[in-house]
Amino acid sequence: MKKCKSLKRPILTITMPVYNVERYLKRGIESVLGQKFNDFELIIVDDGSTDNSGNICDYYANLDDRVRVIHQDNQGLVAAREVALNIANGEYIGFVDPDDWVEYDFFEKLIEGMKQTDADVVIGGYVLEYEVNSKVKNRFNNSQMMVISRDEGIENLFTHKLYQWELWDKIYRKEVIENISINKKIKCGEDLLRVYHAFCKSNKICVLPLYGYHYVQRCDSMTRSKIKNYEDTVFYAMSTLDEVIDRENEVIKNAFKMRKNRFLLIEIIEMLKRGNVADKLVKELYKQYIEIIFGNYPIRFKLISILMFFMFKIKRGNVNENIGSSL
Repeated sequence: MKKCKSLKRPILTITMPVYNVERYLKRGIESVLGQKFNDFELIIVDDGSTDNSGNICDYYANLDDRVRVIHQDNQGLVAAREVALNIANGEYIGFVDPDDWVEYDFFEKLIEGMKQTDADVVIGGYVLEYEVNSKVKNRFNNSQMMVISRDEGIENLFTHKLYQWELWDKIYRKEVIENISINKKIKCGEDLLRVYHAFCKSNKICVLPLYGYHYVQRCDSMTRSKIKNYEDTVFYAMSTLDEVIDRENEVIKNAFKMRKNRFLLIEIIEMLKRGNVADKLVKELYKQYIEIIFGNYPIRFKLISILMFFMFKIKRGNVNENIGSSL
């Protein structure tokens, strides 16, 4: 039987961008529709799928009036999410990727946290699942509820002490997550940009002792092994924050700088393994580390930067040696 649509505004909008995920889509949608908290709308944006994903979306839209489906030509993840946000009716916004799934009470607990603390963003933990069925609990889950300020929230986006910057293990007041402009060229790191700008608009952020979102690491999902261009990197996305981060306090700026350089180093090392390093990234690495080592940064940051720089030099030498011995 088809569920009847309520005429009142839903408390929660859940958005789901879809592209060629027919193998996982049913589980993802049904985990949302089966939520204990049911005062929501689910907006699915089919971003030009060429498999059966679009038909699966339509099936659930015909089955349940809480589901709205938008079909569009392929424009990428950033555009798909923006389409959903532009038509969202909920007071709060949540995100679920189509190849992931959520536990029965996940959104109920996030909504309870929102109402209990009057926060602008509520964050839960997640479970990392691999397709081989092994599970690793997120180490960022906390033993008790915490309420932190805007500045503490932004600092933790870069230190990763309490949580990471994914969109989907959080819910947001609509006014802090809407009207955020993201460059559609960005292929990695969109979550960070959206979450950062949402935190900038927030006064209070709540972190819950909760595991409820299951992030599925697929064998065919985008990984660093597929990174080919500068624009494919998380570092590229982070670099778009340089100007706005300059307005933050020194603690946030330092945390951002170290996280950005860590991603730069990791991505260069991955490219070295494949022999296709982008020269732009290597030049940026030298620039960033010189700035930290000779700039006005804490001694701890300077020492970490020197260590990371030498790790890069050693790794680069090992890769070049391996390449030479194979010729």
